[in-house]
Amino acid sequence: DSRRESEELVTARFDAGLSNELDVSRARIERANAQADLHEVQRQRNLLEHSLATLVGASPSAMLTAANADASVLPRPPAIPVGLPASLLAQRPDLAGSVASLRGANAQIGVAEGAFYPTLSLTGNFGFASESLSNLAKGDSRQFSVGPLALSLPIFDGGRNKANLAISKARYEEALANHQTKLLTALREVEDALSDVRQRQLQGDAQQASQVAAARGYLVARARYERGVSTYLDVTDAQRSALSADRAAVQINTQRLLAAVSVARALGAGWQPSAQLASVAQN
Repeated sequence: DSRRESEELVTARFDAGLSNELDVSRARIERANAQADLHEVQRQRNLLEHSLATLVGASPSAMLTAANADASVLPRPPAIPVGLPASLLAQRPDLAGSVASLRGANAQIGVAEGAFYPTLSLTGNFGFASESLSNLAKGDSRQFSVGPLALSLPIFDGGRNKANLAISKARYEEALANHQTKLLTALREVEDALSDVRQRQLQGDAQQASQVAAARGYLVARARYERGVSTYLDVTDAQRSALSADRAAVQINTQRLLAAVSVARALGAGWQPSAQLASVAQN
């Protein structure tokens, strides 16, 4: 009996040793996988920082040096004010360009309409383009000048003035249609960005609750393992779930920041009106 008990004790110790070794192996595997993922994320970060350095005309090493030491903590998304005025859309370059085109097309209509009226001009011509005023309606003469005063009349132009006026009006209608299309597109982009901000915020709140639950599950699994109630596999699974919840939370926070950037981009220059842009839009 004593020999059998000794064999059982040795077997139990051997099994416990194998179990501990297996637990350690699992922990090492999970740690190595996490480190590999960390290096991959760092590689992607370096590439993004190099791209940003190129955009701002700085060296990549300068961007890496100026990086925040506590880069693992993302900043909070900026608060977007309530009741943003639609006049902020005037900051958008595409809308400012379409407004300028619309004003130019409208001015061309005035030029085309002005061609129907006679104009007086000072000239050094002392001769006559026509014998008398009565001959202006009979021939194809278009100018009557006497002394330093000259009278130019758009009488016989073969419908050219009417055609020019029609073309100017058509171009104005085209510019107006283009402006309306761009305006609707801008409103849609702003609405999409604001909706994205709202949904990302709700998603972040839900993910925060998931983080708390995953962290709680890991603590419970660790306590059960230390008391010998469960194996380390339960701890590994709980730790993996907590890590996944943390990663998802970081990704959602990143998407929230990108959503705020989309709102600023849709408005042309953010939700803070710029005095310089406002003056350009008025001119």
